[in-house]
Amino acid sequence: MNFRHAVLLFTLVAVLSSTGCSKGPVVVTVDVDRVAGESKDAQMIIAEVESFSKSAEEQINRAAGQIQTLSADPRSNPEQLNMMKMQFNEMVKQAEQEVMKRRDMAEEEVHMKLEKALDSLAKENDWDIVIRKGPQSALWAGEALDRTKMVIERMDGISKKETKSGS
Repeated sequence: MNFRHAVLLFTLVAVLSSTGCSKGPVVVTVDVDRVAGESKDAQMIIAEVESFSKSAEEQINRAAGQIQTLSADPRSNPEQLNMMKMQFNEMVKQAEQEVMKRRDMAEEEVHMKLEKALDSLAKENDWDIVIRKGPQSALWAGEALDRTKMVIERMDGISKKETKSGS
């Protein structure tokens, strides 16, 4: 957490404690990396992207093998070989773009589900501030504030509800 974030957090705590939170604000932490690693739903979303990426990589490797085989054959048509190389380069470019697009979409989907889970938990439990737990976030936070497991369970629960209701 940089100095600006620390000042903002301190200001938020001060404002919340002076605006009616008689016991002070309820502050909790969530390890977002752990949520992504332990949430079954997040793992499934990430696995889909990894599966697509692996499939694209296998396709690229097959095409590269064909080009290599043709390149080694002295009877191959140089024009045809150049055309294949151009098509191969385009295929690699498109695959990279599609993998990046799918990663971005997966990240956005996990983020949206995390926000839903945090929103509902914060309302139910009267949380005032949720701080991201990790090396680039809170300077220190006691384990008593950590609600990561609760968020993981809620995220996975939201997905089950959406599946049952047909959303």
